[in-house]
Amino acid sequence: MKGIFSALKQVLSKSILVVCLISLISLSGIIILPQQPASASLGIKSNQTGTEYKTDGLAKENSAVTNRDEAYEEAVKAAENPQGIEKIYEKDLQAYEKEHPSEGILEKAEEVIEKVTGQE
Repeated sequence: MKGIFSALKQVLSKSILVVCLISLISLSGIIILPQQPASASLGIKSNQTGTEYKTDGLAKENSAVTNRDEAYEEAVKAAENPQGIEKIYEKDLQAYEKEHPSEGILEKAEEVIEKVTGQE
């Protein structure tokens, strides 16, 4: 009989301890990590009203969404045509090479050889 009561006492004390620890963890999470106000994403300052907020960030986000949507539509059209993917890749590669011109290994090697031999 004493063994049953001691076992029940241990189970009850452990369950109370677990409940206390869980409540302490959830309470600390509420206190430590407060949620940010929704106006923070719109750039509203404390002295502005809800209707007077900066639209620069929103305009940039809208243009980014538009560009993303256009890029998605291009990708869908290209996926329908197997040759379209290659054409888009080649067009993107040419645009990248125009923006970032790089010399080939052979051209660099020729320059180094010319510098070393003094034929400049």
